[in-house]
Amino acid sequence: MPKQPPIETGHEDGSWFLEAVGARPRSPRPSETLAALERENALESDLRSAESVMGLPEQDTHDADNARSESEFISFHGDPGTSTSSFDPIPPPPVAPPGLFRDSGTDEPLDSEALTGTMFSPIDETDLSRPLRSGRRFRWPAVILVLMLIAIAAVAVWLVPQAMEQQALTVRQHNYDASLAIRTYIPTSQEALDSVTNPESDGDVGDAVPVISSLSSLGRDLSLAAVEPLPIAVPLLSLGSTQDLESLTQRSTLLAEDTAEIARRLGHGYVYRTSIPELLTPGDLPAEASGVDIDELTIQLASSLADDAGVVVDLPDDPAFAPTLALASSTLEQYTQWQVVYLEALSNADEDAVTDALSQFESLRHDLAQTNTEDLLTLRSELDVRLVSLASELDSHLVDLSR
Repeated sequence: MPKQPPIETGHEDGSWFLEAVGARPRSPRPSETLAALERENALESDLRSAESVMGLPEQDTHDADNARSESEFISFHGDPGTSTSSFDPIPPPPVAPPGLFRDSGTDEPLDSEALTGTMFSPIDETDLSRPLRSGRRFRWPAVILVLMLIAIAAVAVWLVPQAMEQQALTVRQHNYDASLAIRTYIPTSQEALDSVTNPESDGDVGDAVPVISSLSSLGRDLSLAAVEPLPIAVPLLSLGSTQDLESLTQRSTLLAEDTAEIARRLGHGYVYRTSIPELLTPGDLPAEASGVDIDELTIQLASSLADDAGVVVDLPDDPAFAPTLALASSTLEQYTQWQVVYLEALSNADEDAVTDALSQFESLRHDLAQTNTEDLLTLRSELDVRLVSLASELDSHLVDLSR
């Protein structure tokens, strides 16, 4: 016969059949008994914690003992080695904050309104540390920093206008001094203009050179004063010395350019006055000559032609001397052709041809000198008007700078 499995202890009476068909509740297994015990312990711990926090009355000692007895009884059903001894002693609940329970000595918890009023009542400052009891809302370092910034701003507000005023006065003074120097030098410049452009002037034309150089230097000084840095415009700060300062310096620039232009053109006049008379000056031109003298004269005329070509090339380009410059260039070409005719007449000993050649040479010199004189007078008229106008503008400019 096949062996039957052994019948578990406690089921010899056939109770296993009744449990199988549902006629009798099944006995708990050891694992289920252990799980039930753990749930009861956790429930009891949560209950005690809630009672300690909310101030609920503790459960009756008798009920707690019954529950513990029942737990112990359940724990020994199929769970040997597990007992409530592993959970003992139960730690006491934390002490409730003062005021959570009423002062009447009863264990009745506060209602919601009383609880809210107690928990959110004003904090006693005597229970706080000194930094928390202090009513100061700021830190001294921040206050010191703010005061320093205010002091710096105040000093800047006081110093910036002073610096602006001083810088503006310096710019005005430099422009005034440079303008006054030019205005004072205009009469001297007019004298130099007369000596350069007047053919009948008794003065030495060479004396005009330092005057022209000084006038050019004065114009350069005014231009440097006009480009000096202006005070930086600061909002809400309007100083009398800085008003119209930019327009004044711009006018100084224009006056400086006008001065430099007058000096430059006066220098051009000096060049034409001294250079044109040097053209066509080969020396003595004989009416007759021998073969040896003709060879020497040929070299002399060639050297003169080369020198004259260099002078014409160096003549400045000025509108007043445009006729003279054009005539000097054409005269130089005629001078080249004239030398051939003159030397040939000498070689042939043709007195009439030599006389005609010498007459033509003098005509070239006269025409060139006459045209140059007329252009010098034109320059004199132009520069004289510009000097008078410059003097008037400088007078007005000085008045504006001195305000």
